[in-house]
Amino acid sequence: MDGFNKQPHETFAISVDFGRNMEAGETLATQTVTAATATGEDATAEVVRAGSVTNDGATKVTAVVLGGQPAQSPYQLTMRAQTSIGHQWEHEILMRVVEL
Repeated sequence: MDGFNKQPHETFAISVDFGRNMEAGETLATQTVTAATATGEDATAEVVRAGSVTNDGATKVTAVVLGGQPAQSPYQLTMRAQTSIGHQWEHEILMRVVEL
C-alpha cells in the first residue's frame, strides 16, 4: 500500500493514475475518495476537501487532503473510479499525520 506523511496544517493535492489498468480509449467516468481513521471511523469530511475530488478526463483521480490529527493517524484513503466501459478500480493510500 502506498503512503505519505503530512503535517496537520498542510493542504495539498494527491493523485492516483489508473491508466495501467485501463483499455485503449477507456476514460474515467466517476470517482470518489473516502478516508478512515486508524480505528476505522469515517474521516472523509475531516481530511478530504469537499468538492475537490476530480478526474483529468482520462486516467487520473485527484483529491485535496487537509488537516488530520496525529492521534487518529494513519488515515486510509480509498480512491475509487468507474470507467466509461463500466470497469471499477480502487486504490488505497495510507496518510500518516505527524507533527515535525
